[in-house]
Amino acid sequence: MGTMTYKPAFDTTVRTTTVTERHNTMHTKAVDWNEYPFDDPSHTAGLCCNKEGKLRAVEKWKEYLRICEWFENKNVVASNYVGWPRIWDRVIGVGMASAWPYWKPRPTVLLQGTLGVEWVDWTSLTGAEIRDTKEPTR
Repeated sequence: MGTMTYKPAFDTTVRTTTVTERHNTMHTKAVDWNEYPFDDPSHTAGLCCNKEGKLRAVEKWKEYLRICEWFENKNVVASNYVGWPRIWDRVIGVGMASAWPYWKPRPTVLLQGTLGVEWVDWTSLTGAEIRDTKEPTR
């Protein structure tokens, strides 16, 4: 009699894979006004203006972020659209986010618009205001 050899119909080789995943931790805490480097030159590196203009831009973005922080008590809308007419979306969250492309906590705003929700970096805000009415902003 011949010898029988076991041959499985599938590969039995053991393989090991290591996967690195980055998980977004959106709005894990309030905006860190005391420790976050708002004056970091990398925030304004893409602006084509002088130093004073860049400082004004940072102050404007900080003002918009402060207005957005009122979202829990008031009807706050914000925009990250530079065209006209400006598109306003309802603010539904504000805080520090650690996500692509920075992977370290940065101030962000959560906007609810026509197509759903969108995370917006604080340097992308082009306007923010408190509206008197609680009606939809669109």
